[in-house]
Amino acid sequence: MTALDSRRRRTTRIMLAVTAVTVVLGPLLGYAGARAVLSSTGGKDAKAKNLPVHTFPATPTALYLTTDPAGKLSSVSVVVLDPSLRGGSVVSVPLNSDVGFNDDARQSLQQVFADAGAEGAKAAAESLLLVNLDHVQVSDAAQTADLFKSLSAISVVRAGLPTLTVDPAEAARLLTAAPPDTATGQAEHRADAEAVWAGVASAVGNGLPTSIDTTAMPTNSAEVMAHLFAGPVHSRGLATSEFTATQNPGNLDVVQVDRSDVVMVFASIAPGSMSAPSPGLLFRLEAPTGYEAAVKRTVDKLLYLGANIVSIDMTVAPRPDTVFMVPDAINRSKAEQTNAIFGSISFVDPSFRIDGVDLTIVLGTDYLSKATS
Repeated sequence: MTALDSRRRRTTRIMLAVTAVTVVLGPLLGYAGARAVLSSTGGKDAKAKNLPVHTFPATPTALYLTTDPAGKLSSVSVVVLDPSLRGGSVVSVPLNSDVGFNDDARQSLQQVFADAGAEGAKAAAESLLLVNLDHVQVSDAAQTADLFKSLSAISVVRAGLPTLTVDPAEAARLLTAAPPDTATGQAEHRADAEAVWAGVASAVGNGLPTSIDTTAMPTNSAEVMAHLFAGPVHSRGLATSEFTATQNPGNLDVVQVDRSDVVMVFASIAPGSMSAPSPGLLFRLEAPTGYEAAVKRTVDKLLYLGANIVSIDMTVAPRPDTVFMVPDAINRSKAEQTNAIFGSISFVDPSFRIDGVDLTIVLGTDYLSKATS
């Protein structure tokens, strides 16, 4: 089985799980600091002129859910470990993210959790975020406070409000407070959650002492969290937008997560865990630091064309021209379908192939300087 087949089979299982649930229910991460560096397996691929095969390093993932005193979902976070297995990233996800993906079937993560529990929320989050999640954990206030117990003081900075310095119990209380049932209240609750994780990341610093073996792969969510706090932690939220009345005829309390922002985040920190829901090719994008807006606009355009973007690296050296590296000749004609975006395409022969990637585009500064429109 090829990596492409395996990736798409995982995606199919995710989508089937979400469909079943629906039927039953009715700051910056730092693209340089969180970069997932390729590592060579030393293998060969006879189909691509015996090129060496490189693979993405393992970046274990977990969905960390908290609940309020009534047992309702109060915060959603995705944890992605650094390839070193020490430290990593926490991405806060809005509770009221729409996971129905249809005007007539709007549904929030909150509702999925209420009706289908942690596993239902996990399947829905995987479909929403295009990333495969290895583990899921549900924690109440006491369990969340225990997670933060090694942090004596956590600074919570929220826009327009004085900085709070809280202890683990108070930080846990903020994450597990009952979310308001209004759009404004949800937005403020989400800001609190993002601020708590930002404060936790700052308090962790370069990492906390741990008794677990951080060279071993974590086998459960508790071990994922222990690995996370053993090194530097980055945190951020996700961009969202409101639905129009036509898009949300039921006037449900849901927001639309920006799909290109999702891809920018997770393809940068968890390329080996990205799913491929579209029938198009699997892309890797490379660009120099400082062109985030242009790369995001490029992601928008590629997603519109049905591409799957599974890896983004924004730490490469700048070059003026844009080049395509496609190991398999059969994919060159498919890649040329993107000439509406990039114009005349220049191909270069790659020196290796990447497992699970059909083509790599190295974005040049000539293109990037004009790509925000």
